[in-house]
Amino acid sequence: MDTLRIADREFRSRLFVGTGKYRSFPEMKRCHAASGSEVVTVAVRRVNLTDRSKESLLDHIDRERFFLLPNTAACYTADEAIRTARLGREVGLSNWVKLEVIGDQRTLFPDNQGLLEATRVLSKEGFVEAFLSQCFTAVGDGARGRTGGEDAVDAGGAHFVVTFWVDEELVRDRNWVSSRSPHDLPAFNQGMVSLFAEYLTHKSQPAQNSIAV
Repeated sequence: MDTLRIADREFRSRLFVGTGKYRSFPEMKRCHAASGSEVVTVAVRRVNLTDRSKESLLDHIDRERFFLLPNTAACYTADEAIRTARLGREVGLSNWVKLEVIGDQRTLFPDNQGLLEATRVLSKEGFVEAFLSQCFTAVGDGARGRTGGEDAVDAGGAHFVVTFWVDEELVRDRNWVSSRSPHDLPAFNQGMVSLFAEYLTHKSQPAQNSIAV
């Protein structure tokens, strides 16, 4: 079976699931179990980390089954992201981080330079450099023939995945189907039809038996 390896960890599923937008904690727990994922991302700034007398979403995540990946969601500067990553590590979540720096409040598009700046700092502080950074495809310098990944390496990243924002109505990556907005729904539906057709054709092969949207 194909696996995803980051630093010293190996994952059988490439699907990472989050903890936001669920109607209740029990619903979140059921969705995590049904997903087949092994990694759950947690927004450090949106979690109750200090008052253990109150209910927290962390109470509803099976840490024996799922690897917690703290993220720096809702951070608008490199400094905020750095402090948030440090906080996640100090309270015992993980020394891994899904690094996010927001560049535009309306669209939530990333601040590429902020991501690289935070990477430079955190990579020197013992963080496992799994910087799954949400970047524009233009993060690299095309004039120098460079890519965003090369810039991340220069910033100190060694074990990371750089996820690029792609301005297309449909993105298909293995069993992952994604679109930008409701206007892309026709293309998204067609992509899902194609994916399910492939799924039914190859359903006898366990490695191809997962679908993510």
